Amino acid sequence: GVRIASVKVVDDAGFIYPEYAVCGFMWAAERGMTITNNSYFIDPWVFTCQNKAGQAVVYEAVRRAVEYAGKRGVLTVAAAGNGAVDLTRPGRDTQSPTNAAAEDVKPRAVDNTCLVLPAQLRNVVAVSSVGADKVKAGYSSYGLGAVDVTAPGGDRRQSPDDGQGGCVLSTVPSAGYDYSCGTSMAAPHVSGVAALLASTHPGATPSDLSKMLNAQAETLPCPADYDLNGTGVQDAFCTGRSEYNGFYGHGMVDALAAVRE
Repeated sequence: GVRIASVKVVDDAGFIYPEYAVCGFMWAAERGMTITNNSYFIDPWVFTCQNKAGQAVVYEAVRRAVEYAGKRGVLTVAAAGNGAVDLTRPGRDTQSPTNAAAEDVKPRAVDNTCLVLPAQLRNVVAVSSVGADKVKAGYSSYGLGAVDVTAPGGDRRQSPDDGQGGCVLSTVPSAGYDYSCGTSMAAPHVSGVAALLASTHPGATPSDLSKMLNAQAETLPCPADYDLNGTGVQDAFCTGRSEYNGFYGHGMVDALAAVRE
Protein backbone atom coordinates (compact mmCIF):
# COMPACT_ATOMS: atom_id res chain seq x y z
CA GLY A 1 0.00 0.00 0.00
CA VAL A 2 3.00 2.34 -0.22
CA ARG A 3 3.27 4.87 -3.03
CA ILE A 4 6.29 7.02 -3.90
CA ALA A 5 6.32 10.57 -5.25
CA SER A 6 9.24 12.79 -6.23
CA VAL A 7 9.06 16.37 -4.94
CA LYS A 8 11.56 18.64 -6.71
CA VAL A 9 13.41 20.97 -4.32
CA VAL A 10 16.72 21.25 -6.21
CA ASP A 11 17.50 23.69 -9.01
CA ASP A 12 19.35 22.92 -12.24
CA ALA A 13 22.66 23.92 -10.66
CA GLY A 14 22.20 21.41 -7.85
CA PHE A 15 21.35 23.83 -5.05
CA ILE A 16 18.56 23.42 -2.50
CA TYR A 17 17.83 26.92 -1.26
CA PRO A 18 15.54 27.59 1.74
CA GLU A 19 12.52 28.63 -0.33
CA TYR A 20 12.68 25.40 -2.33
CA ALA A 21 12.75 23.22 0.78
CA VAL A 22 10.02 25.21 2.54
CA CYS A 23 7.75 24.86 -0.49
CA GLY A 24 8.54 21.14 -0.65
CA PHE A 25 7.61 20.53 2.98
CA MET A 26 4.37 22.48 2.66
CA TRP A 27 3.44 20.89 -0.68
CA ALA A 28 3.93 17.41 0.77
CA ALA A 29 1.86 18.29 3.84
CA GLU A 30 -0.99 19.77 1.85
CA ARG A 31 -1.20 16.67 -0.32
CA GLY A 32 -1.44 14.23 2.54
CA MET A 33 1.98 12.61 2.32
CA THR A 34 2.96 10.51 5.32
CA ILE A 35 6.77 10.59 5.09
CA THR A 36 9.31 12.79 3.34
CA ASN A 37 12.89 11.71 2.71
CA ASN A 38 15.38 14.58 2.67
CA SER A 39 18.80 13.54 1.40
CA TYR A 40 20.32 17.02 1.38
CA PHE A 41 21.31 20.02 3.46
CA ILE A 42 19.96 23.47 2.74
CA ASP A 43 22.23 25.80 0.80
CA PRO A 44 24.16 28.01 0.96
CA TRP A 45 25.27 27.08 4.50
CA VAL A 46 26.35 23.60 5.51
CA PHE A 47 25.70 24.78 9.06
CA THR A 48 22.95 27.38 9.43
CA CYS A 49 23.55 29.48 12.54
CA GLN A 50 20.46 30.44 14.52
CA ASN A 51 22.02 33.64 15.85
CA LYS A 52 23.67 35.00 12.70
CA ALA A 53 22.14 37.73 10.55
CA GLY A 54 20.87 36.31 7.28
CA GLN A 55 20.90 32.76 8.66
CA ALA A 56 18.46 33.07 11.56
CA VAL A 57 15.61 33.73 9.15
CA VAL A 58 16.55 30.61 7.17
CA TYR A 59 16.55 28.50 10.31
CA GLU A 60 13.16 29.84 11.39
CA ALA A 61 11.53 29.44 7.98
CA VAL A 62 12.65 25.83 7.60
CA ARG A 63 11.80 25.03 11.22
CA ARG A 64 8.27 26.35 10.74
CA ALA A 65 7.83 24.41 7.50
CA VAL A 66 8.89 21.15 9.15
CA GLU A 67 6.61 21.88 12.09
CA TYR A 68 3.74 22.66 9.70
CA ALA A 69 4.28 19.33 7.96
CA GLY A 70 4.46 17.46 11.24
CA LYS A 71 1.17 18.90 12.46
CA ARG A 72 -0.41 17.63 9.24
CA GLY A 73 0.82 14.10 9.72
CA VAL A 74 4.15 14.10 7.88
CA LEU A 75 7.22 12.39 9.35
CA THR A 76 10.43 14.09 8.18
CA VAL A 77 13.49 11.87 7.66
CA ALA A 78 16.84 13.49 6.81
CA ALA A 79 20.46 12.58 6.11
CA ALA A 80 22.91 13.61 8.84
CA GLY A 81 25.53 14.63 6.28
CA ASN A 82 28.87 13.45 4.93
CA GLY A 83 31.24 15.80 6.74
CA ALA A 84 32.47 13.25 9.32
CA VAL A 85 31.59 15.89 11.90
CA ASP A 86 30.32 15.61 15.46
CA LEU A 87 27.16 17.65 14.95
CA THR A 88 26.96 18.53 18.64
CA ARG A 89 30.27 20.41 18.43
CA PRO A 90 31.10 21.07 14.79
CA GLY A 91 33.94 23.54 15.40
CA ARG A 92 34.55 24.81 11.86
CA ASP A 93 32.69 25.07 8.59
CA THR A 94 35.09 25.03 5.64
CA GLN A 95 32.54 24.66 2.83
CA SER A 96 30.17 27.61 3.13
CA PRO A 97 28.76 29.47 1.37
CA THR A 98 28.30 26.62 -1.07
CA ASN A 99 27.38 28.92 -3.96
CA ALA A 100 30.58 30.99 -3.74
CA ALA A 101 33.74 30.61 -5.79
CA ALA A 102 36.29 28.37 -4.07
CA GLU A 103 38.64 31.28 -3.37
CA ASP A 104 35.83 33.13 -1.58
CA VAL A 105 35.04 30.32 0.88
CA LYS A 106 36.74 31.08 4.19
CA PRO A 107 36.75 28.72 7.19
CA ARG A 108 34.44 30.01 9.91
CA ALA A 109 33.90 29.01 13.51
CA VAL A 110 30.58 27.29 14.22
CA ASP A 111 29.15 26.09 17.52
CA ASN A 112 26.17 24.00 18.58
CA THR A 113 23.76 26.79 17.68
CA CYS A 114 24.71 26.17 14.05
CA LEU A 115 22.76 23.25 12.62
CA VAL A 116 22.62 21.07 9.53
CA LEU A 117 19.14 21.66 8.12
CA PRO A 118 16.79 19.90 8.11
CA ALA A 119 18.48 16.98 9.91
CA GLN A 120 19.04 18.72 13.23
CA LEU A 121 15.60 20.22 13.62
CA ARG A 122 13.30 18.98 16.35
CA ASN A 123 11.09 16.03 15.40
CA VAL A 124 13.21 15.19 12.34
CA VAL A 125 14.59 11.65 12.16
CA ALA A 126 18.32 12.17 11.50
CA VAL A 127 20.15 9.27 9.86
CA SER A 128 23.83 8.32 9.96
CA SER A 129 25.42 5.78 7.64
CA VAL A 130 27.07 2.39 8.11
CA GLY A 131 29.01 0.18 5.73
CA ALA A 132 28.83 -3.56 5.12
CA ASP A 133 30.46 -4.30 8.50
CA LYS A 134 27.78 -2.33 10.37
CA VAL A 135 30.37 0.24 11.44
CA LYS A 136 29.87 3.97 10.98
CA ALA A 137 31.02 5.02 7.52
CA GLY A 138 34.12 7.17 7.68
CA TYR A 139 32.39 10.12 6.00
CA SER A 140 29.19 10.01 8.09
CA SER A 141 28.50 12.82 10.51
CA TYR A 142 27.40 11.78 13.97
CA GLY A 143 26.70 13.05 17.48
CA LEU A 144 24.96 11.98 20.66
CA GLY A 145 21.47 13.44 20.53
CA ALA A 146 21.90 14.48 16.90
CA VAL A 147 21.51 11.04 15.27
CA ASP A 148 18.32 9.04 15.77
CA VAL A 149 18.99 5.86 13.78
CA THR A 150 21.43 4.52 11.20
CA ALA A 151 21.09 2.60 7.94
CA PRO A 152 23.28 1.22 5.14
CA GLY A 153 24.81 4.04 3.13
CA GLY A 154 27.92 2.20 2.02
CA ASP A 155 31.60 2.69 2.77
CA ARG A 156 34.48 1.83 0.45
CA ARG A 157 36.64 0.91 3.46
CA GLN A 158 34.10 -1.78 4.35
CA SER A 159 33.80 -3.10 0.82
CA PRO A 160 32.64 -6.69 0.39
CA ASP A 161 34.28 -8.68 -2.40
CA ASP A 162 31.55 -7.90 -4.93
CA GLY A 163 33.33 -5.48 -7.26
CA GLN A 164 30.95 -2.64 -6.37
CA GLY A 165 33.10 -0.72 -3.90
CA GLY A 166 30.83 -1.21 -0.92
CA CYS A 167 28.28 1.38 -2.07
CA VAL A 168 24.50 1.30 -2.56
CA LEU A 169 22.77 0.62 -5.88
CA SER A 170 20.16 3.20 -6.79
CA THR A 171 18.61 5.10 -9.66
CA VAL A 172 20.50 8.02 -11.21
CA PRO A 173 19.18 11.17 -12.96
CA SER A 174 20.54 10.14 -16.35
CA ALA A 175 18.35 7.01 -16.24
CA GLY A 176 19.42 3.56 -15.19
CA TYR A 177 21.28 2.59 -12.03
CA ASP A 178 24.63 3.23 -10.39
CA TYR A 179 26.42 2.78 -7.07
CA SER A 180 26.88 5.61 -4.59
CA CYS A 181 27.88 6.01 -0.94
CA GLY A 182 26.55 8.58 1.53
CA THR A 183 24.06 9.40 4.23
CA SER A 184 21.85 10.38 1.30
CA MET A 185 21.72 6.67 0.51
CA ALA A 186 21.11 5.70 4.14
CA ALA A 187 18.16 8.02 4.77
CA PRO A 188 15.88 6.41 2.12
CA HIS A 189 16.29 3.05 3.87
CA VAL A 190 14.86 4.67 6.99
CA SER A 191 12.05 6.33 5.05
CA GLY A 192 11.21 2.94 3.54
CA VAL A 193 11.09 1.24 6.93
CA ALA A 194 8.94 4.11 8.24
CA ALA A 195 6.59 3.53 5.30
CA LEU A 196 6.33 -0.15 6.24
CA LEU A 197 5.48 0.87 9.79
CA ALA A 198 2.87 3.33 8.53
CA SER A 199 1.32 0.66 6.31
CA THR A 200 0.94 -1.75 9.22
CA HIS A 201 -0.13 1.00 11.67
CA PRO A 202 -2.45 3.19 9.57
CA GLY A 203 -3.43 5.44 12.48
CA ALA A 204 0.13 6.21 13.57
CA THR A 205 1.16 9.84 14.00
CA PRO A 206 4.64 11.11 13.03
CA SER A 207 5.61 10.86 16.69
CA ASP A 208 4.35 7.27 16.81
CA LEU A 209 6.32 6.34 13.70
CA SER A 210 9.48 7.93 15.10
CA LYS A 211 9.14 5.98 18.34
CA MET A 212 8.51 2.75 16.43
CA LEU A 213 11.59 3.35 14.27
CA ASN A 214 13.66 3.66 17.43
CA ALA A 215 12.07 0.60 19.02
CA GLN A 216 12.58 -1.79 16.10
CA ALA A 217 16.17 -0.74 15.40
CA GLU A 218 18.99 -3.24 15.86
CA THR A 219 21.20 -2.00 18.68
CA LEU A 220 24.77 -1.23 17.60
CA PRO A 221 27.26 -0.48 20.39
CA CYS A 222 30.12 1.97 20.00
CA PRO A 223 33.10 0.30 18.29
CA ALA A 224 36.00 -0.50 20.60
CA ASP A 225 38.39 0.95 18.03
CA TYR A 226 37.71 3.55 15.33
CA ASP A 227 41.15 3.96 13.78
CA LEU A 228 40.14 3.78 10.13
CA ASN A 229 43.59 4.23 8.61
CA GLY A 230 45.73 2.20 10.99
CA THR A 231 47.63 5.28 12.17
CA GLY A 232 47.03 4.72 15.86
CA VAL A 233 44.74 7.75 16.01
CA GLN A 234 40.99 7.49 16.54
CA ASP A 235 39.16 9.12 13.63
CA ALA A 236 36.03 9.87 15.67
CA PHE A 237 34.79 9.29 19.20
CA CYS A 238 31.53 7.51 19.90
CA THR A 239 29.80 8.47 23.14
CA GLY A 240 26.72 7.07 24.82
CA ARG A 241 25.43 3.61 25.66
CA SER A 242 25.05 0.44 23.64
CA GLU A 243 21.33 1.16 23.32
CA TYR A 244 21.77 4.80 22.26
CA ASN A 245 24.95 6.49 21.13
CA GLY A 246 26.40 9.15 18.91
CA PHE A 247 27.35 6.92 15.97
CA TYR A 248 24.13 4.96 15.56
CA GLY A 249 21.45 6.61 17.68
CA HIS A 250 18.97 3.88 18.64
CA GLY A 251 20.53 1.48 16.12
CA MET A 252 20.13 0.25 12.55
CA VAL A 253 16.62 0.08 11.13
CA ASP A 254 15.26 -3.39 10.47
CA ALA A 255 12.59 -3.78 7.77
CA LEU A 256 11.56 -7.28 8.85
CA ALA A 257 11.20 -6.22 12.48
CA ALA A 258 9.14 -3.25 11.31
CA VAL A 259 6.49 -5.35 9.58
CA ARG A 260 6.34 -7.71 12.55
CA GLU A 261 5.65 -4.84 14.96
